[in-house]
Amino acid sequence: MTEFSSPELSAGNEDLVNYREPSRAAIAAVILGFASILAISNQIFWFVPIVGVIVALIALRNIANSDHLTGKGVATAGLILSGVLGATGVAHDLITAQAIESNAVKFASAWLPLVVENSQEAHQLTLAPGGRVALDGNLNVYYSENPEALEKFGEFTGLAPVKWLQEHQSPKPHFKFLRVAQTRYDAGRPYTTCIFDATAGDLHREIAVEMCRLAGTKGSDFDYEWYVTNCRFAREE
Repeated sequence: MTEFSSPELSAGNEDLVNYREPSRAAIAAVILGFASILAISNQIFWFVPIVGVIVALIALRNIANSDHLTGKGVATAGLILSGVLGATGVAHDLITAQAIESNAVKFASAWLPLVVENSQEAHQLTLAPGGRVALDGNLNVYYSENPEALEKFGEFTGLAPVKWLQEHQSPKPHFKFLRVAQTRYDAGRPYTTCIFDATAGDLHREIAVEMCRLAGTKGSDFDYEWYVTNCRFAREE
């Protein structure tokens, strides 16, 4: 019997023998790596780089333990992308949160003395920027000519901390920042609550001021503007 041998067939068989299948986990890892850029935009996407790192490590382990899988470079790229973009997202959110809290403290520190010195201006700063009147105008006239605004101002001065500060104006109250109690998000807007120690003579009360940050209004010189959404005693006595 004569044996037939084909060089082309032998080469093809050799290619089949040496063929290594691309790792699906490695492909998924690099896709998740690129998708990890979403973690920079919102905390809700922090899970993407975490999953990307896990999938990349699984892919690298499977490739190392297999004779027919390839894609080590792809899995490594996915691991690096997920790690770098995930860390960038966390750092971005931490820096943003620190900036928000710092600005909230500055705003509240300036607002509390206004409650004592100029309660009408203080009340205006409890309104969203679009609903305020110019603080350099005559607020006495504004309130006297607007019964609805005057009613809301009466509600403001009736708040327990505001009333307490109004009743203890001499000696002049002093305010000491204690801590940021919380920062929560509602409809994408940050609401930060700061706690202050208010001292009037020998009396001390802890006052909690909650503020909301909004995008600056048209024509404003600021990218963001704050307003007070709640003022209460941090601890009832």
